[in-house]
Amino acid sequence: MRLNRLELKAFGPFTDQTLEFNSEEPGLHIIFGPNEAGKSSALRALKALLYGFHQQTPDNFIHNYDQLLVGGCIENSAGKEIIFWRRKKRIGDIIDEEGNTLDLGILAPFLHGVEPEIFEAIYGIDHDTLVRGGKEILDQKGEVGQALFAAGAGISSLWEVIDQLEKEATYLFKSAGQLPEINKAVKRFKELQKEVKAASLSSKDWKNHQKAMENAVAERAGLEKERDHKNKELHRLDRLEQAVPELASMKSWQDQLLALEKVIPLPPDFAERHQQVSQEMREARQQLQRDTDRQVKLKAKRKAISFNKDLLNQAERVDDFHQRLGEYRKGQKDRPERNGMRISLRSEVARLLQQVRPDLTLEEVETLRSVLAKKRTVQTLSSQYEAINQQLTLAQKQGKAAEQERKEVEKC
Repeated sequence: MRLNRLELKAFGPFTDQTLEFNSEEPGLHIIFGPNEAGKSSALRALKALLYGFHQQTPDNFIHNYDQLLVGGCIENSAGKEIIFWRRKKRIGDIIDEEGNTLDLGILAPFLHGVEPEIFEAIYGIDHDTLVRGGKEILDQKGEVGQALFAAGAGISSLWEVIDQLEKEATYLFKSAGQLPEINKAVKRFKELQKEVKAASLSSKDWKNHQKAMENAVAERAGLEKERDHKNKELHRLDRLEQAVPELASMKSWQDQLLALEKVIPLPPDFAERHQQVSQEMREARQQLQRDTDRQVKLKAKRKAISFNKDLLNQAERVDDFHQRLGEYRKGQKDRPERNGMRISLRSEVARLLQQVRPDLTLEEVETLRSVLAKKRTVQTLSSQYEAINQQLTLAQKQGKAAEQERKEVEKC
């Protein structure tokens, strides 16, 4: 993989800075500068571009976490380039130049399986790591290749690791030992082999056991078949035993049925009709009870009645008032209309009076009343006779009704 360009859009002390490495001629690119110029920050930006931002990166002292952004252009051995940006996000942190999210696997052909730890140990060595590796090379007394590998891979002490591994190997196995774990496991394995051999059977014994087992299985099948037959017979006898009382009861009912001789068959709806008639009887008894209670109350009420003789003596007048009450109410209702008719008739009388006696006013017309006095007397007497006759007829009807009511009360 080759890095052609590193864009520090917002990272550490950088804002909109670009580092170009895409020279046409092969060579070595050297970035130099005074302390605190940002060399280590640029290296961390490259690591963030290739592998993502650290969860708690210290490079947010100018730009906030959500503003951190680095970009670049990398090229593989086939000459294929990819331009992308990386932002601090857990999901969707790789984007293209237009801001579209890219899949994480798009960088796999360029990184060739190099993990972040290996990248840091081999390609991302800073000053502190380089000094520590030199000291480790000086401390190693054996192979120079091992020392260089330890320094390059970032292993603190390869000889210590090898010594530790040898100690662990000795703890696990010794050719003439008994305490190491593998030796104990081998011993236990041999003991288990002896136990297996002791527990194993010869082919002849196995065949004998197999034949005995087959015979036992066949005998078991025969016994199970016999057991099922016995269970069926037992269930049949149990059912018969349970049916004996029912059969005895049925025989008793049959004898009773024969003793009844001829029985009248009931209609299909007999139960419904019986229920309906029973309901009607209950309702009739309830109604009878209500009528009986009402009769008792009426008798008590009849005994409590006291006749007002003075009022009965004025029965005709009371009846007359009652008859005239309707006329009075009707008159009250027709009064406005009668007043209108009176005014109209008064006007008509005044007009006719002018034709008959122009010398008289409407107020002087009373002087003519003496002539009509006899006619009015006859009319009055006729009206009185008709009223008296009606009162007499009504009184007779009321007498008959009172007599009938008295007889009914006496019967009760």
